[in-house]
Amino acid sequence: MTTTIKLNDLAFYAYHGYYPTERKTGNKFVLNVALKTKEFDSISDDIGDTINYETVYNICDKHMNHPEKLLETLLFKIISDFRQSFPSMTSGTISIKKIQAQLGGKVGSSEIEMDF
Repeated sequence: MTTTIKLNDLAFYAYHGYYPTERKTGNKFVLNVALKTKEFDSISDDIGDTINYETVYNICDKHMNHPEKLLETLLFKIISDFRQSFPSMTSGTISIKKIQAQLGGKVGSSEIEMDF
């Protein structure tokens, strides 16, 4: 049995982007996170026996507040923190959408996804 902890549609306003105007004006971003853990076999009802999704959110929030030029760099740093914080984590997926990315035309969103 595998346990997956998911946080969906985490909304942030942040200043990530390659171009100076993106880092100045900011944009809306949406994160989705899914973390798989070793088999859950505890009846103790102790949050220490699983991945605390409040901690997952706090890691994402911390990194969303530190602008990066590349969204890939941002996700890599978040994944690195997940690996340090959750020794029971076996794999995961994280994605970020940049809402209405400024690409010179109408774009609903751009998205980067990483499996780890």
